[in-house]
Formats: sequence, structure tokens, C-alpha cells
Amino acid sequence: MSRDYMIDGDRVEAGTSTLMRQAQMTAHDYMAQARHDIDEVFGERYAISHPELIAAYMQTAALDFGAAVIARAIQQLGDRVESFAEAITEPPAGR
Repeated sequence: MSRDYMIDGDRVEAGTSTLMRQAQMTAHDYMAQARHDIDEVFGERYAISHPELIAAYMQTAALDFGAAVIARAIQQLGDRVESFAEAITEPPAGR
């Protein structure tokens, strides 16, 4: 899978059209994995007969990923606030 955006640390450098294409690729990957995993658990072709399971799988995967990204961003923000607070409360060096 080709991705035409750059991740520098935790920053995503990409335009809107690139992110839109990536979203479509992600949905495709979730759907293919959903079919595989559902069939593995319930038997061959079960996913095709139960598209609601594919949809639920895709929604769960997307929500889980989104929550993890948000949690990471909150942690990073907390770390930066803590570092800033320490920097402004420490006496200057040499005193």
C-alpha cells in the first residue's frame, strides 16, 4: 500500500485530498480484514451473509483507532504542559 503523506514524529503532513484517499484505503483494509476475521470465527462466507457484522467490525476498528490517537494526543499535551510548568517554576541556573 502506497501512502503519499509524511509522518514526522507524531505530525501528519498531508493535504485534504491525500487524507481523503487514505480514508478510503483504510476503509477497504478494515472491510477486507473484517471479512477474513468473521469467516475465521464463524465459518467460510459467513461475513457475506451478515454484512451488519462487517459494518460493526469496521465501526469498532475505526472508533478504537480514533480513541487511541486522541488518547496519545492528550498524553503528549499533558507531557508538554508538565514540562512547561516545570520550566517556569524552576529557579534560573546559577542562583
